[in-house]
Amino acid sequence: MGYLLGVELGDKLQFPFSTHLIQTLQDDITSRQETSDFIFSFCKVCKGQSTADQEGVHYEGMHLDTHPDLKDNNELLRMLFNFSEHPRQFRYALTDRHELLDQGIELDRTDYKTLHLPDSIAVKSINIPGRQGNSIHFLKFWASVIPHVGITEEHGYFLISFEALRNNIQKTKNLRQTLQQNDT
Repeated sequence: MGYLLGVELGDKLQFPFSTHLIQTLQDDITSRQETSDFIFSFCKVCKGQSTADQEGVHYEGMHLDTHPDLKDNNELLRMLFNFSEHPRQFRYALTDRHELLDQGIELDRTDYKTLHLPDSIAVKSINIPGRQGNSIHFLKFWASVIPHVGITEEHGYFLISFEALRNNIQKTKNLRQTLQQNDT
Protein backbone atom coordinates (compact mmCIF):
# COMPACT_ATOMS: atom_id res chain seq x y z
CA MET A 1 0.00 0.00 0.00
CA GLY A 2 1.14 3.51 -0.66
CA TYR A 3 -0.15 7.05 -0.50
CA LEU A 4 1.52 10.18 -1.83
CA LEU A 5 -0.06 13.55 -1.08
CA GLY A 6 0.38 16.55 -3.34
CA VAL A 7 2.17 18.38 -0.53
CA GLU A 8 4.76 15.57 -0.49
CA LEU A 9 5.51 15.71 -4.21
CA GLY A 10 8.63 17.77 -3.57
CA ASP A 11 10.39 14.56 -2.51
CA LYS A 12 10.73 13.52 -6.17
CA LEU A 13 13.80 11.30 -5.79
CA GLN A 14 11.92 8.66 -3.78
CA PHE A 15 9.23 8.16 -6.45
CA PRO A 16 10.74 9.09 -9.84
CA PHE A 17 8.33 7.07 -12.03
CA SER A 18 5.22 8.15 -10.14
CA THR A 19 6.44 11.74 -10.13
CA HIS A 20 6.98 11.64 -13.91
CA LEU A 21 3.50 10.16 -14.49
CA ILE A 22 1.88 12.74 -12.20
CA GLN A 23 3.74 15.64 -13.85
CA THR A 24 2.85 14.44 -17.36
CA LEU A 25 -0.80 14.09 -16.41
CA GLN A 26 -0.85 17.48 -14.69
CA ASP A 27 0.71 19.15 -17.75
CA ASP A 28 -2.08 17.69 -19.89
CA ILE A 29 -4.86 18.65 -17.45
CA THR A 30 -3.66 22.21 -16.90
CA SER A 31 -3.22 22.79 -20.64
CA ARG A 32 -7.02 22.65 -21.03
CA GLN A 33 -8.94 25.81 -20.20
CA GLU A 34 -11.74 24.07 -18.26
CA THR A 35 -9.25 22.28 -15.97
CA SER A 36 -6.34 24.73 -15.87
CA ASP A 37 -6.82 25.35 -12.12
CA PHE A 38 -6.56 21.67 -11.12
CA ILE A 39 -3.61 20.63 -8.97
CA PHE A 40 -2.28 17.20 -7.95
CA SER A 41 -4.02 15.94 -4.83
CA PHE A 42 -2.86 12.36 -4.24
CA CYS A 43 -1.61 9.08 -5.65
CA LYS A 44 -2.99 6.03 -3.87
CA VAL A 45 -1.82 2.47 -4.60
CA CYS A 46 -2.67 -0.91 -3.13
CA LYS A 47 -1.90 -4.40 -4.43
CA GLY A 48 -4.57 -6.86 -3.37
CA GLN A 49 -7.06 -6.21 -0.60
CA SER A 50 -6.02 -3.33 1.66
CA THR A 51 -5.91 -3.62 5.41
CA ALA A 52 -8.99 -1.95 6.83
CA ASP A 53 -8.00 1.16 8.74
CA GLN A 54 -10.21 2.62 11.44
CA GLU A 55 -9.87 5.87 9.49
CA GLY A 56 -7.45 7.50 7.08
CA VAL A 57 -6.49 7.02 3.45
CA HIS A 58 -7.35 3.31 3.22
CA TYR A 59 -10.57 3.52 5.24
CA GLU A 60 -13.70 2.66 3.32
CA GLY A 61 -16.21 4.90 5.06
CA MET A 62 -18.67 7.22 3.34
CA HIS A 63 -17.34 10.78 3.58
CA LEU A 64 -17.13 14.25 2.06
CA ASP A 65 -13.68 15.42 1.02
CA THR A 66 -12.23 18.27 3.01
CA HIS A 67 -9.78 21.04 2.24
CA PRO A 68 -8.29 23.79 4.42
CA ASP A 69 -9.59 26.47 2.02
CA LEU A 70 -13.21 25.27 1.76
CA LYS A 71 -15.66 28.04 2.64
CA ASP A 72 -19.41 28.52 2.34
CA ASN A 73 -19.03 29.88 -1.20
CA ASN A 74 -16.82 27.19 -2.77
CA GLU A 75 -16.62 23.43 -3.28
CA LEU A 76 -13.96 20.85 -4.15
CA LEU A 77 -14.15 19.39 -7.65
CA ARG A 78 -12.13 16.18 -8.07
CA MET A 79 -10.85 14.25 -11.09
CA LEU A 80 -10.09 10.67 -10.01
CA PHE A 81 -8.02 8.71 -12.56
CA ASN A 82 -7.95 4.91 -12.51
CA PHE A 83 -4.53 3.70 -13.71
CA SER A 84 -5.20 0.09 -12.69
CA GLU A 85 -6.16 -2.43 -15.35
CA HIS A 86 -9.14 -3.30 -13.12
CA PRO A 87 -12.30 -1.21 -12.58
CA ARG A 88 -12.59 0.85 -9.39
CA GLN A 89 -15.97 0.73 -7.66
CA PHE A 90 -17.14 4.17 -6.55
CA ARG A 91 -20.09 4.27 -4.15
CA TYR A 92 -22.05 7.48 -3.59
CA ALA A 93 -25.13 8.62 -1.71
CA LEU A 94 -28.13 10.13 -3.49
CA THR A 95 -27.97 13.28 -1.41
CA ASP A 96 -25.64 16.22 -0.99
CA ARG A 97 -24.07 18.19 1.84
CA HIS A 98 -26.83 20.84 1.67
CA GLU A 99 -29.57 18.27 2.23
CA LEU A 100 -27.54 16.68 5.05
CA LEU A 101 -27.17 20.05 6.75
CA ASP A 102 -30.93 20.63 6.38
CA GLN A 103 -31.44 17.30 8.20
CA GLY A 104 -29.21 18.45 11.07
CA ILE A 105 -26.27 16.18 10.24
CA GLU A 106 -23.01 17.72 11.44
CA LEU A 107 -20.39 18.14 8.72
CA ASP A 108 -16.78 19.28 8.87
CA ARG A 109 -15.30 21.19 5.92
CA THR A 110 -11.63 21.07 6.98
CA ASP A 111 -11.08 17.79 8.88
CA TYR A 112 -11.86 14.28 7.64
CA LYS A 113 -14.95 12.79 9.24
CA THR A 114 -16.77 9.56 8.44
CA LEU A 115 -20.45 10.13 7.75
CA HIS A 116 -23.09 8.00 9.38
CA LEU A 117 -25.94 8.50 6.95
CA PRO A 118 -29.56 7.67 7.78
CA ASP A 119 -30.80 4.37 6.35
CA SER A 120 -33.36 6.33 4.32
CA ILE A 121 -30.64 7.74 2.03
CA ALA A 122 -30.18 5.61 -1.08
CA VAL A 123 -26.69 4.62 -2.22
CA LYS A 124 -25.55 3.72 -5.74
CA SER A 125 -22.31 2.48 -7.26
CA ILE A 126 -20.56 3.04 -10.54
CA ASN A 127 -17.32 1.62 -11.87
CA ILE A 128 -14.44 3.70 -13.16
CA PRO A 129 -13.21 1.39 -15.94
CA GLY A 130 -9.69 0.06 -15.77
CA ARG A 131 -6.84 1.06 -18.08
CA GLN A 132 -7.22 -0.40 -21.58
CA GLY A 133 -4.18 0.11 -23.80
CA ASN A 134 -3.63 3.86 -23.95
CA SER A 135 -7.10 4.68 -22.59
CA ILE A 136 -7.27 5.96 -19.05
CA HIS A 137 -10.64 6.60 -17.43
CA PHE A 138 -11.55 9.08 -14.75
CA LEU A 139 -14.48 10.28 -12.72
CA LYS A 140 -15.10 14.00 -12.23
CA PHE A 141 -17.29 14.80 -9.24
CA TRP A 142 -18.02 17.32 -6.47
CA ALA A 143 -16.01 15.62 -3.73
CA SER A 144 -17.03 18.06 -0.98
CA VAL A 145 -20.72 17.88 -1.94
CA ILE A 146 -21.56 14.23 -2.66
CA PRO A 147 -20.97 11.65 0.11
CA HIS A 148 -18.81 8.92 -1.42
CA VAL A 149 -16.33 6.11 -0.87
CA GLY A 150 -14.11 3.94 -3.05
CA ILE A 151 -14.51 0.19 -2.56
CA THR A 152 -11.35 -1.91 -2.63
CA GLU A 153 -11.72 -5.23 -4.37
CA GLU A 154 -9.30 -8.15 -4.61
CA HIS A 155 -7.12 -6.58 -7.32
CA GLY A 156 -6.35 -3.43 -5.33
CA TYR A 157 -6.09 -0.01 -6.99
CA PHE A 158 -3.84 2.60 -8.60
CA LEU A 159 -5.49 6.03 -8.39
CA ILE A 160 -4.23 9.53 -9.12
CA SER A 161 -6.35 12.51 -8.16
CA PHE A 162 -6.39 16.17 -9.10
CA GLU A 163 -8.60 18.79 -7.51
CA ALA A 164 -9.75 22.39 -7.83
CA LEU A 165 -11.68 24.71 -5.56
CA ARG A 166 -14.53 26.31 -7.46
CA ASN A 167 -16.45 29.37 -6.24
CA ASN A 168 -20.17 30.13 -6.12
CA ILE A 169 -21.43 26.58 -6.57
CA GLN A 170 -25.22 26.36 -6.49
CA LYS A 171 -26.97 23.74 -4.38
CA THR A 172 -26.89 20.36 -6.06
CA LYS A 173 -30.37 19.25 -7.07
CA ASN A 174 -29.70 16.90 -9.96
CA LEU A 175 -27.19 14.33 -8.74
CA ARG A 176 -26.96 12.63 -12.12
CA GLN A 177 -25.32 15.79 -13.47
CA THR A 178 -22.76 15.93 -10.65
CA LEU A 179 -21.24 12.56 -11.53
CA GLN A 180 -19.70 12.67 -14.97
CA GLN A 181 -17.66 9.77 -16.22
CA ASN A 182 -15.12 10.70 -18.86
CA ASP A 183 -12.37 9.15 -20.93
CA THR A 184 -9.09 10.81 -21.78
